[in-house]
Amino acid sequence: MFECRLIIKSARLAQSDLLRLVLINLGVREQDIVEKLQKGKTCLSFFLKSRKKALAVFAKIRALRLKGFFLRVKPLKDKDWKTRWKKYVKPFAITRQIRVVPLWKARQETKKSDKDIYIDTVFAFGSGLHATTRMMARFIALEKGRFSCFLDVGTGSGILSIIAHRYGASQLYAIDIDKDAIKTARRNLRINQCRPACIKTLSFDEFRAEKQFDFIAANLLTEDLIKLKNKFIACLKPGKYLAVSGIYRDNYSGFRKKFSDRRLRCLRVLVQKNWYALLFTRR
Repeated sequence: MFECRLIIKSARLAQSDLLRLVLINLGVREQDIVEKLQKGKTCLSFFLKSRKKALAVFAKIRALRLKGFFLRVKPLKDKDWKTRWKKYVKPFAITRQIRVVPLWKARQETKKSDKDIYIDTVFAFGSGLHATTRMMARFIALEKGRFSCFLDVGTGSGILSIIAHRYGASQLYAIDIDKDAIKTARRNLRINQCRPACIKTLSFDEFRAEKQFDFIAANLLTEDLIKLKNKFIACLKPGKYLAVSGIYRDNYSGFRKKFSDRRLRCLRVLVQKNWYALLFTRR
């Protein structure tokens, strides 16, 4: 077995996201790509059974003439290669009160803490490591105790719903268009003793709200956020909170212009690693 590494010379997310898409288009499964940030560089790793196949993939990448990264192939001798990548992902604090523990680490932890939440992200976005998820978690923490009915649009692994539950949400609604994401979210919610009022494979366009929410979290593409603006506002109680993220630096100015609405007041803007997140309240 061989570990294939694409080592990016900077920590820019745009470059790692581009190379991740290249690998997926070359047939590497998204859940098999491991991202590691170390000493100002980003490393994308994946595993193949032969050196010949690894070199063939690298040849296709080189043919694209992309710049800013280099490639390495390393043979693995240990028998447990399938779980080797997991050593790169360690428990970490996502807010001051909550620590994210990867599910496969839970069995290894001898000391349990009330701060811990357990997350399995094998089939869904939302490990908590990405800047957009971290900023959304911070918004939820900032409004602790001020919401009870929480809507998670594009829930992914369900991590934001679990965090919201820890910060006082008693009614959780979570939707995602991806069936595998909902399956993973259901499992994560159950493991963390969260009982959602509703969790469905559904787009927000199709979502029929029977009530208005105290907090809506939407970590989506910029275009989708803009398209869904009016529905977000309609589903939000006056005086309550809408948190959005997934807005890359190049799209931020256009987003602010198109998302501007007299019914919304912007409370906070966060930026991490060229990604933006905004917290609004409905007037």
